[in-house]
Amino acid sequence: MFSLRSILGTMMLLAVAACGTTETFPGTAADATPQVSYQPGYGVVQSVAVVESPDRRGIGAGAVAGGVVGAILGSQVGHGTGRAAATVAGAGGGAYVGHQIERRTRTADAYQLTLRMDDGTTQNIIQDNREFQVGDRVQITNDGRVVLL
Repeated sequence: MFSLRSILGTMMLLAVAACGTTETFPGTAADATPQVSYQPGYGVVQSVAVVESPDRRGIGAGAVAGGVVGAILGSQVGHGTGRAAATVAGAGGGAYVGHQIERRTRTADAYQLTLRMDDGTTQNIIQDNREFQVGDRVQITNDGRVVLL
């Protein structure tokens, strides 16, 4: 028979596992540090594409809350070993669902601008605003912001 300690340990393991993600986003490296690969200058917007913002990654609170709720609901099912199994399954399922809900509610989209620079090069920069349109004349500042001219 499962002890409370082993059930809680399993719930925590499942909650932590549900928090992990292998997703990468445009404009970020695999370790989630932004890639800084811009050159200041002037150019024209060639395209604007909506991309998923790196801010959409969850911090894990949804998985933990979902795991706790799932464990509580699972503990209401069955008796003995069946109840312990339902508690563990509820924790795992709740953690997964909580993580997905948290990830989907953080819906800040970003916009990838493809810029044709005056020197003939092309640069891709991710911005969090949609004020740019194809054909706009822009400047990339020293700190990597794109401003409309």
